[in-house]
Amino acid sequence: MVRAASTAVILLLAAKPAPALESQIVVFVSAKSPLRNVSTDDFKKAFLGESDPSGIKVTIAMPPMESPETASFLKEFLGINREQFDGIWKFRQKNMAKMRPKHMADGNSVRNLVQNYPTTIGVTRATPEDLGEGFAVVWQSGKH
Repeated sequence: MVRAASTAVILLLAAKPAPALESQIVVFVSAKSPLRNVSTDDFKKAFLGESDPSGIKVTIAMPPMESPETASFLKEFLGINREQFDGIWKFRQKNMAKMRPKHMADGNSVRNLVQNYPTTIGVTRATPEDLGEGFAVVWQSGKH
């Protein structure tokens, strides 16, 4: 009886599906993008409006400013909060208004912009597998 119960428990554990990968905040570009091999520091400079990575004019697409994804991204990737980020861009607005990040409605909107414009840098919550083969993850939260 004990052996049968032990076997049943083992079979139940073996039949349990593998846990799904937890989505994370990712910075990504098109797999066809000239930005695929740009350093993390250069991406940070682009998000802070300090320079374009490798001299390439970029567009930045990210979730709405009020979203938890943006708060996590700013804290983990840039080490700043929303108010600091907004202040940086208000300061730079006169000279760099076209570079100001575009806050998209959702992750699908970010993906579409990145897919259609190879010099766009995107931020969203996803797993690299969710993004698919058409994208290259250049930074992922929790993997510094």
